[in-house]
Amino acid sequence: MFEQYEVSVGVSIDGPRALNTHRVDRGGHPMFDRTIAGIEVLKRRGIPFIVLAVVTEGGTDRAADVLNFMRGLGTTWVGFNIEAKEGANAEGTPPSTEHALRFWRDAFAWCRDDSEVTVREADNLFGFFGLTREQRDADARHDLIPTVGWNGDVVLLSPELLGIRSAAQRLPGRQCAFRSPVHDPAAC
Repeated sequence: MFEQYEVSVGVSIDGPRALNTHRVDRGGHPMFDRTIAGIEVLKRRGIPFIVLAVVTEGGTDRAADVLNFMRGLGTTWVGFNIEAKEGANAEGTPPSTEHALRFWRDAFAWCRDDSEVTVREADNLFGFFGLTREQRDADARHDLIPTVGWNGDVVLLSPELLGIRSAAQRLPGRQCAFRSPVHDPAAC
């Protein structure tokens, strides 16, 4: 199906096993081995994939380890999200600013020495610096990250929004409270 419809595949994995202990299925079972098995199927079928990873407090001092792991998986593109308290991750503990800065410093240093894997944030930033001021101002759009949940729900901006289920839930820092079911485009 992926080949027939030329569907791009994104895999959520946060690095080596120790950085994925929070990734569990609906029954509370670890997902790491099944994620790796899925990646192996993609590779056997010749289906390219990208990786989306969440950087937690415990991973902020392991940027090079994480990126080497991603390269070893066979991906050529990685996008990182620093853990935040939002949507389905309302109980998360975001890294401190100091820890996040350390991660980005080390990740950018890794990118300087390795050209096999594109890191979304480095690529976007370096591309942005190459634009004129007028081009940068005109390019102030959001990157869409279409995500399909296990049950078919689709969100376009952030995978964490798949966790919004209640009309009473609010997104941190947003003025919008959902007044009707999330699948209703007029919810806000």
